[in-house]
Amino acid sequence: MPDKALFLFWDTNAMAKGKKILTSGEVAKICNVAHRTVQKWFDRGILNGYRLPGSGDRRIPVNELVSFMKANSIPINDSLLSEYAGDKDR
Repeated sequence: MPDKALFLFWDTNAMAKGKKILTSGEVAKICNVAHRTVQKWFDRGILNGYRLPGSGDRRIPVNELVSFMKANSIPINDSLLSEYAGDKDR
């Protein structure tokens, strides 16, 4: 149980620049699509991630997003992605 609490604490505090996890809304902005489109990708298993316990909110790791964008020929805007992820080691 302590591991779960630690994970949830980290995810909540991941809002700072440099985080490795994105919300579906952030993914929508990065991919320049509607929020609902990202939800559909996620729900169909096209975009990998996980749901938060309780709320069911979707979270997408940056590395999964980058892989998804490359596989689907979605242009990667490095400056926009780094604004959310702060991670240039992709």
